[in-house]
Amino acid sequence: MPPNDALPTSMDQSFVKSDAKAHWKHVTMQTANAFDNGDHMAVLEHSSPIVDDLQKKLVYLLKMRVVSWSHTANFAQELKEASTLIDYAPRDAAGYLALGCRYADQGYQTRAIQVFEDGLRNVPRTNSQYNKLSAAKQRALSQRRIRIDIMANVPYDVMGAITEQIPDETLRSCLMVSSVWRQRLLAYPGCWRDIHIKKFERFDYFHLPKVYNTLPLICHHIRKLTLPHCPRVTLALKAMTTMNFSSMQSLEIPDPPYGYDCHHYASLCLSLPNIAESLTTLDVSLFIEKPDILSQILKICQKLTALRYCNLTGTNVFTRLALPHRTSLRKVVLEAPLLSFQSSNLVPLFQSSPDIRYMVLRGCGSDIYAAVNEHCPNIKIFWVVNFPYKLSSLDYVDSKRYNGLTNLHMYNPTSTFAIAPLINTHSTSLRTLFISFADSRFGSSEIEWTGNLSSLSLNGLTDLGLESIPDAIASQLPAIIAECPKLKSLGLNMLEGTIPGQTFVAASKLKQLTTLELQEAYMPRSDEKLLLQFLLDARQPQKGKPGLKVLRLYDCGDSSAIVVACSAITTLTELCISSWAILNDRDERSFAAGLGRLPNLEKLDLRNLGLTEQNLLLISENKSLKEVELYNIYDLREEEVRSAFSSSVKLQFEEREVF
Repeated sequence: MPPNDALPTSMDQSFVKSDAKAHWKHVTMQTANAFDNGDHMAVLEHSSPIVDDLQKKLVYLLKMRVVSWSHTANFAQELKEASTLIDYAPRDAAGYLALGCRYADQGYQTRAIQVFEDGLRNVPRTNSQYNKLSAAKQRALSQRRIRIDIMANVPYDVMGAITEQIPDETLRSCLMVSSVWRQRLLAYPGCWRDIHIKKFERFDYFHLPKVYNTLPLICHHIRKLTLPHCPRVTLALKAMTTMNFSSMQSLEIPDPPYGYDCHHYASLCLSLPNIAESLTTLDVSLFIEKPDILSQILKICQKLTALRYCNLTGTNVFTRLALPHRTSLRKVVLEAPLLSFQSSNLVPLFQSSPDIRYMVLRGCGSDIYAAVNEHCPNIKIFWVVNFPYKLSSLDYVDSKRYNGLTNLHMYNPTSTFAIAPLINTHSTSLRTLFISFADSRFGSSEIEWTGNLSSLSLNGLTDLGLESIPDAIASQLPAIIAECPKLKSLGLNMLEGTIPGQTFVAASKLKQLTTLELQEAYMPRSDEKLLLQFLLDARQPQKGKPGLKVLRLYDCGDSSAIVVACSAITTLTELCISSWAILNDRDERSFAAGLGRLPNLEKLDLRNLGLTEQNLLLISENKSLKEVELYNIYDLREEEVRSAFSSSVKLQFEEREVF
């Protein structure tokens, strides 16, 4: 802001030498007596000098406050005080100069010009600052003429690169900056390729956001559109029947919020023909009792390569599936109520879709494995799950190295005989196998498993995970691991079951094992010694073995020796321990000192253990740590944890729960 001579730069001595204070009491008494006697002329005569003096002091104080706010860089308060100064002294140029110059410095030239014009109307021409007001107005006018709009002047590709980084929440605000911004943004397709209505701006499920008003202007740019479930989303679907969505490749209407029912089927069917030529991905959740919905969708959109269809309303979701034409589907996610359809319901889809590579099913029985083995020769990833699954999650892996099934996830199979054909057919390509015997989690238990799982061809597996293992499978664990000599990752979630100690004897013979995760893997005390020996042997891996890189032990007993042994495995890059073991002072110090010496440890997760501040400092000496998570740790406060580790370490801490 240019110098303002109308504002004070040092204290005016006449301000403190005024005799208003000395005569205040005397003048007040004279004025009061005159008022009581009805002598109003005397009231005015006695009070006028002191009122004039107070007004001068108030104006001078306001000027000093304006200067002080400016020097402390609190420009919002400076603007406020300058406006107050104008109100109290409208014929003084100081307030206009302070307010107008600050607006000009902030780039608000139009506001500054308005302030200067008000000053020129109110300040007498004889005022010494009148010419400065006129000069300041001319500077603001010239600045407004040469103002540069960066968005309007940068090259088109540079503008596009900038706008692609703008968050969805800000993009609509940019449209309202100016007509130039609006025209350039609407013309650039990169801004509008992926539109998620809920993220675009603050969203209310019962009112359409304003972005729908912009759809006619950007519809030809949109490649991916995500519509939230709301009572008026059908308006957007109906708009798609007439607008030019010729570039749209993906449409998502994901699961609605809990308790919200939706029926958009009719609107969806009307909109799909208009985008069928370009649409390759469809993710939709519908809640309507109509068994032929999937057939109609695939009949309209014959170029789909990825489909997620969720319908949790009844038991006859796929009973009328008829597909006379061949589809282009490669990724399929189908969700229905638990055990609501048989494999025979999906055979027409399998026969019409020979290119399916990735498939996730929810709600089918154990007979599905035989059907997939017979009708899906090109399958690479097949998951049977009991939880909602996102279509985009299938993008994380594409196994081009192997021909055949590489990743198999099974939920609650009932026997070896149900899964044997599929596994044996793809034994040379199968690398990842996860089996969840989930019924045992809910206490029904002891599912009726028949057959020997170790009799399957598992010698090519590199990743094996077993969850909620029943006793019929737990007893086979040593033999199963022995059949998987190439295992690199082993995960066992036992819940209420017990794990045979010989499991760790078999695991110690795996030459490529780098990841071990045990969760609620309880075992007798005698078998804990075998786990301890496995960990002790892992401290210095044998020649030709990579050694353990990742070790996760969650609630696997309360042995302090096992906890201490984990801190001596020098090859670890990630260690997670949740244990209720009570360490004595010696063991706790040994454990902390060992963690501080691990040369490759990058991530550490400790839960339910005891650590003193001194031992925490021993852990913090490990310079390779990048991430530390501490939950429910005894004897530690958050300030102690924060001060122990450097700022470069990503830290999460939760204090111990007190009951």
